[in-house]
Amino acid sequence: MAINTFNQLYTTVQNQTSDTSAAALAIAKSEINKAYDEAISIAWTEDEGTYFRLTTANEKRYLLPEDLDRLRSIQLFETETTWTTDWTTTDKLVDSTASFWSDLVGDYVANTTDNTFARITAVDSGTTLSVDSNIFVSWEGYAIWDWDHNIWREVASENEWDEYNMTSVDYTSNVLTNYFVRKPYIELFPTPVDSNQILVFTYLREIWDLSAADVATANTTTVTQWSTAVTDSWTPFLSTMVWKWIQFDQSNWYKIAWYSATNTIALEKPYQGTTDAAASTTIWEIPLIPKKFHWALAYPAIRLLYLRRENSKMAQEYERLWKEAKKLMTRDASSKTDWVSVRLRSIPKINLDSSKDKLITV
Repeated sequence: MAINTFNQLYTTVQNQTSDTSAAALAIAKSEINKAYDEAISIAWTEDEGTYFRLTTANEKRYLLPEDLDRLRSIQLFETETTWTTDWTTTDKLVDSTASFWSDLVGDYVANTTDNTFARITAVDSGTTLSVDSNIFVSWEGYAIWDWDHNIWREVASENEWDEYNMTSVDYTSNVLTNYFVRKPYIELFPTPVDSNQILVFTYLREIWDLSAADVATANTTTVTQWSTAVTDSWTPFLSTMVWKWIQFDQSNWYKIAWYSATNTIALEKPYQGTTDAAASTTIWEIPLIPKKFHWALAYPAIRLLYLRRENSKMAQEYERLWKEAKKLMTRDASSKTDWVSVRLRSIPKINLDSSKDKLITV
């Protein structure tokens, strides 16, 4: 069963109801998001993110990612030393004085000049690293991490946190043991003693309303097999596209992990298709529920638009379909260990025989 985007869902509503007015479109988008809220509470496919912050010596409070729902883990990576880049090469970190080691692939590197981050994708040589985001220019500081410490315990209440800190005044260390979330900040204990250590937060994202239309390019995108870097000779990319999905021609879908510029992004996972310097792409906003339930999000909108026309038969049918879909979502969500294959019926092709005022399912 195919993945469906927000754009495809509201277009389906328009086509099914034969109503392309601005008012109907506004209703369709609103009702799809209401249905999405319900569906997430039943059948949410978790969306995990990673967020980075550099420590400041003797600073215990740090901003959290704005889309945080809840934290999964926190790590503090310590640097043994820091260095400076020599010159600019696209998607590279070049330092003629370095001696990079082979097991750096997959580790993170920070630009300590502008607080941007990238993942190391290859060790080209002892002096050159490939990175998945073009964050370096000449003579910028960078740091690579040597070892990490997990932070094990969240303090649940503000009173407990205040008492905890009052009994341990000015205690600093890079071995962190506790944290307290006071949105939009997280506070750490002990207070990090050094600057330019990296805090890595793994977290579940807060699910926001669907809002974006599909964005397409034609034969202007360059993507390389086993690389996360994506460039475009046009300028189709926006920072708001991070964590949306991109498809190259008829390939699989890839999540956008980084935004560097209007013509440069990076994927969460390396591209596995054939290298293409003239690919066509579509950037999609996809609901974070199992794909077999995507079409069901259109049912309440279709129901309401038929109800506004006083077509109660059609409205009742789509109300029934939505209730059936939610039952299937519940059954699907409750069968994680003993998988039960359930299949949501396709949106029926429904016509109304006006002469007999009769519902006909084709």
